[in-house]
Amino acid sequence: MGGCASCFGGVAAGEDREKRANEFLAANAVPRQVSVGGTTRLPLPPQTLPADHPASVNSALLHAAAHGDNEGLVAALKAGAELGARDADGRTSLMRAALGGADACVRTLLAFSADVRAGDNEGDTPLMGAAMHGHEACVMDLLRAGANVHATTKNGCVFPSPRPTPLHACARYARKANKRHSNTPLHFASGTGSHATCVHRLMEAGANIEARNKNGNTPLLWAARGGNADVIAALLQAGADKTARNSAGQDALELAQTRGHAACVRQLRAAVPASQPRPSPAAGSAGTV
Repeated sequence: MGGCASCFGGVAAGEDREKRANEFLAANAVPRQVSVGGTTRLPLPPQTLPADHPASVNSALLHAAAHGDNEGLVAALKAGAELGARDADGRTSLMRAALGGADACVRTLLAFSADVRAGDNEGDTPLMGAAMHGHEACVMDLLRAGANVHATTKNGCVFPSPRPTPLHACARYARKANKRHSNTPLHFASGTGSHATCVHRLMEAGANIEARNKNGNTPLLWAARGGNADVIAALLQAGADKTARNSAGQDALELAQTRGHAACVRQLRAAVPASQPRPSPAAGSAGTV
């Protein structure tokens, strides 16, 4: 199936792109993209499908990416589907593949030079999506391709220097909180489940373990709130500040106690001296997110 000239920059350009992509795929590698700062919502080139081009080809690409259909994804690309095409939530095919843990699709899209930095309508990047769901292979491929480990969501983040990282992305309820509380990828990885391997990968890539969201929560605080003992262990081992408190004055131990995470409470009690003073949160407070 031939490529659309206007979509591929001409037939020759399309053939060159496919040849280059196949070389990367054959080498089990992804091309490294150049980082251009911390923004997660970079404008993509306008879609350039001609009026007579079947718009369904972009839908086929997005559908294949979301369902891990690498063969269908390649067919859509060869038919002229655009890497910059987005769904109603502003997600590109790379974002949809990363969210679903479809590593083969992620590799193919990166080989075809899909923008690793492009965020959706909420400012989430593919790296955040992969970290949120604990898809380690996707996280690694995106990092190799140059994904920004210091990216923040669209509505910003309160953080110490240096800038926060995608390490927040593995924390519990991160997707919901991301929309309201400006979390980083490391928040996502720390609080959405037992994603310690993703947390390790993000830390290895330089993620800031003391990054704070709008309510002053660090990845450790989010892990404690979510009851993720393995993530807590990884963060503590990496030197996370166990005395850190959020804007409500709560530390990790208090958040774990409030949520009834007994194993995390025992873990944090062993890490935090009993003599350390802890102001009690306001009566009836469940803590900030």
